[in-house]
Amino acid sequence: MGVERQTMSQVVAGGLRFPVETASTGSVMSVHGVSIIASTKAVAYQLPNPVPGIVKFISANIGSTANVTTVQTPSTSVTFHDGSTSIALSTSGSALMLVGLSTTQWGVVVGSNY
Repeated sequence: MGVERQTMSQVVAGGLRFPVETASTGSVMSVHGVSIIASTKAVAYQLPNPVPGIVKFISANIGSTANVTTVQTPSTSVTFHDGSTSIALSTSGSALMLVGLSTTQWGVVVGSNY
């Protein structure tokens, strides 16, 4: 018996759900699910340490291009796959799909407007 492949619409229609939170400055985002950033000024939001294989979505509603918002790792020992510790989101509609590659590295799977 083989593994049956499903399209994303089949999976979503089948009830796959992610927890959704509104991220706030001064606190750490959850390690999984969807975090919504709504910012009217330039601020930084903090990611937690990654968990290998866990997927994280970030959606940003930024007031204007003057409000460059950053998503930062919790420390310099935790990085994105390119070695950086922050990603700038510069326009409304910016989005990231991250996956934990290890306990010290986030991978950017998909990103727009960053």
